[in-house]
Formats: sequence, structure tokens, C-alpha cells
Amino acid sequence: MISFKKCLQLVLLGAAMIVKMVYAGDLPNHRFIHASGEVVRAYSADMGEINFELTELHPAPEKCLELMLRDSEDVFKLLRELGISDDDILAANIKRFISPVEYLDTPENQKKYRLMRSFHVVVRDLQQWDQLIKGLTRNPSLGNFTVNFGRSDLSQVQAEMLNLALEDAKIQAKNMSNMLGVKLDVVTGVSQTSLTAVASALGLGGTPPVRDRSPKMTLIPRDFSVPAQLRFSMSVNVMYRIK
Repeated sequence: MISFKKCLQLVLLGAAMIVKMVYAGDLPNHRFIHASGEVVRAYSADMGEINFELTELHPAPEKCLELMLRDSEDVFKLLRELGISDDDILAANIKRFISPVEYLDTPENQKKYRLMRSFHVVVRDLQQWDQLIKGLTRNPSLGNFTVNFGRSDLSQVQAEMLNLALEDAKIQAKNMSNMLGVKLDVVTGVSQTSLTAVASALGLGGTPPVRDRSPKMTLIPRDFSVPAQLRFSMSVNVMYRIK
């Protein structure tokens, strides 16, 4: 009778052989060279996105709603004056937010109603950017403010960088084939990474949100200036048959 230890060894050996067969089956059955190509390029930003929240806090629910509607209208007015299309303004429904401290029934804790509304704004003309940021951050009821920058022709940028990355991979493959004394044949496989903003990959893209639920916020002390450049990266992996 086979012992349990011997049986376990046979099972593990069989599993290892299956894994080895799978890995071998994943590889081409012809000679090949695998090369990687990478490109990093800088582009000027031509659009921006802004996210923020309005917060109102007042003991009277009617007054709280009145303040929220007034501040919302001020935001819409500013955006339209600076040429922002209504199609580029997304204003969420007004919602009520209750923090744990507001549930406390104590003499010093007067019942207050807190209303919140989030906005997402796409800015397609950065010439008005500084004036827009200044006007928005002046509002003491505004918080959780973040900005990001990008390109309106991102698909074209991606196509350009893909071609450059493929050219780089071909150069690397030619260098290897020359060193090995073989010649490149047709491409038998290609994979690519998604287009990545270098700053975002390093945790530097845009700005972190200003987390403050208080309606008595001071001016937001952050630099929201348009960056001089946006750096994007893309890499590809290419498999060439060799002669």
C-alpha cells in the first residue's frame, strides 16, 4: 500500500508536470526574439477638469436650502460668464449629510442641517483658467477641490506614441538579432500597456482633494496653475520570428 507521504509526492509531481506543459504550450513552436519598446513624450495641456463640493450648514432647513441654491447659482453664473458650456457642467443633486456629532443630543449641540452638492466642470479653454480658479476658490462654502489636466486629442496622442514605441521595439530586436547572427522575420505577437500620464503614475497627477466639511473654510492654499507640460509614457512587447 502506498503511504500518504508517497501519494502526496506523486500528486505534487503530477501537478508540476501539468504546469510545465501549460507553460511550454504558451510559447511559440518556432524560434523567436522578444523585444520591448518604450516612449515618453511631453505635450502641452489643452483642457482641464475641476471637481468640488458646496456645503451649507444652518439650523433652519429652509434657510440652508436657500443658501445652497444661492451659492449654486453663483457658481453657474461664474462658469457661464467665462464661457463654460452647460454641457461641460455636471451638478449633482443636492443631498443631506449628517455627521455623527450631529446626532448627539446635548445642550451645546444645536440641531443643524447640512446640505452638500458636488460639481464636475470640464474647461476646454485654458486662457480663462486662472480667473476661473480664483473665482471659485473665493467661495467659503466650497471644498474638496481637485483639478486635473489633459489633452482633447488623446486618441491621436496614443496613436503617435504607439508607433514610436513599436519603432523602438524594432530597433531593440534588430540589435539583438545582429548580435545573435540571425535575421528578423514577421511579427507574431504584440501587446501594449495603456497610455499613462507619468505624473499620475508617480502620484503627482492633479491635486489631492482638500478635505474639509466645514462651511467656514478659508481660501484654499494650493497652486492650481496649468502645468508647463504633460508627460505620457507607453510601452509595447513585440515577438518576432527569426530566420
